[in-house]
Amino acid sequence: MTPVLPLDGTHSEPPHIISCMDRWVGALFHWLHAPLARQAAGEVARECRGAILARALTAVQQMSIPQARGYIRALAPGFVAREIDAVLSRRRISPSLRAGIFAEAIEQVTALVVDDIARLRSAAGWDWMAKAA
Repeated sequence: MTPVLPLDGTHSEPPHIISCMDRWVGALFHWLHAPLARQAAGEVARECRGAILARALTAVQQMSIPQARGYIRALAPGFVAREIDAVLSRRRISPSLRAGIFAEAIEQVTALVVDDIARLRSAAGWDWMAKAA
């Protein structure tokens, strides 16, 4: 026995098929947009890097690197939120990708600033830099 389709041309798929197809399409679009999201997040991270480093420099002076990473990760969303809309409009990126770009930008800027702090600490002039800030 074959299923009977409605006369108006519409028919609904069983829920398990719809969710499977939605997951597949979502994975496909994520795969297509992932490089674009990483690039936009990198641009946001570069825009915020200097301001976050300047703000965090004196606070992380006595912290370990893992503590500094947590501090910077907590500090970053405010800076990223100020820059992300400008980058999205400059690059003409759909606002639907905003959440993914936001999360990726926080991870990238955290890694950049922690690397900067580690380099400053290993440099001979760390004490001078900390006093100057």
